[in-house]
Amino acid sequence: MTVVNFFASWCEPCKRETPELNEYAMDTADSDVQIVGINIDDSVKNRDEFLETYDVQYPVFELTDEAGMTEEFKISLMPTTFFIDSNGEVVRAYIGEIGPELITNYINYVKERQ
Repeated sequence: MTVVNFFASWCEPCKRETPELNEYAMDTADSDVQIVGINIDDSVKNRDEFLETYDVQYPVFELTDEAGMTEEFKISLMPTTFFIDSNGEVVRAYIGEIGPELITNYINYVKERQ
């Protein structure tokens, strides 16, 4: 399963949650859970500084159609995190700052549904 976190360098809750997401990604590196970041509404310079400052260890991607994706998935606040099952279906979404306990709870929920 995949945890997809939409973030921006200027977002204060994103700054607070990134170290915990990073740690979670490293702790679960050998499991079936993958953390992925999607940077939106940002400049390349600010994104790169953010990734370096927080030493992000999980993959981070950019969207080619940012406006279309944010509209399709109704992303209006940051951070927003999606929990996607092994079939590629978004099972849960969480808007706001997320921590390890909440991530684990949502992951367990998704796994129970499979």
